[in-house]
Amino acid sequence: MIKAFLRVAIALVFVTACKKKEPVVEPTPDTTNPTITLKGNASDTISLNSTYSDPGATANDDRDGDISSRVTVVGTVDKSRVGGNYLYYSVQDAAGNSAQVSRYVYVRNDAYKLEGNYTTVSNCGTNFMGINATSVIKTSTTNNNQISISNQQFQSSGFSVTASINGTSLTMYTQPVGTSLASGVGTLSVDGKSFTLTTTYTPPIQGSSGCTIVYTRQ
Repeated sequence: MIKAFLRVAIALVFVTACKKKEPVVEPTPDTTNPTITLKGNASDTISLNSTYSDPGATANDDRDGDISSRVTVVGTVDKSRVGGNYLYYSVQDAAGNSAQVSRYVYVRNDAYKLEGNYTTVSNCGTNFMGINATSVIKTSTTNNNQISISNQQFQSSGFSVTASINGTSLTMYTQPVGTSLASGVGTLSVDGKSFTLTTTYTPPIQGSSGCTIVYTRQ
């Protein structure tokens, strides 16, 4: 009886020892980067001194799911000056994998299409020396729809008068020109290739209290 019991016990030990141990399955390392997607456009253009609302970005991860709340943004849009701005978006999943994307926002003066060289013709008279044959139009980098008209009003090369644009209307601010104060109003052509400016001088310059100047893009 004892011998039979021992034989059974030994057999059980043998069978148990022969059973294979189940392998320990290690979790697969997470090496996949999340995806990040811009809302809106990758490139935007806005008017100088206007408002800008960042559309933001969304992000997803194959294991963590929606991680849009983890998106961070670096950079700002300087709406007070003409120029380009970048916004950089980044996100990181729980395993430390990351993704990045960027957006370009350009701030422009809405009068930019008027920039260039212009030929000028005036009715101020043959003895009136205040208007040169060529003027250069530039746009302000800080004030939207503001332009400068240079090299044409009784001053050395590079002097300019300032005007603002509203639709097809042009207004030259009251400002010193030579020994007088000058102001003016004008109209832009529909195609944007020319404009007319009627100026007033107080006191008169060279006997002229004002004249009309036609600017045509070269």
